[in-house]
Amino acid sequence: MSSLSKSEMNTITKIFSKADVEDFDAIAKLFNSIRDYQSRKAALNFKNGDKVAWTGKKGSMTGTIDKVMSKNAVVKTDMGNWKVSVSMLRKV
Repeated sequence: MSSLSKSEMNTITKIFSKADVEDFDAIAKLFNSIRDYQSRKAALNFKNGDKVAWTGKKGSMTGTIDKVMSKNAVVKTDMGNWKVSVSMLRKV
């Protein structure tokens, strides 16, 4: 599910096709900064005790948040504690 339109994706493709190595380094830094900001912002939506769900390597999981950090949360499940990126979590 993309929040960008087809036209916006085409614009990005055109820009990328013109970029050189230095441009890609700058794009990567910008991408990482924005991703870090979004992760930290997402962490503000969760607190200890929230019931959450996510889909990971072991399939769909549910649990209770034990600790929220800047970009991750420790979630208690029947299978032990899991350190999960807050961007993967949804409240249930």
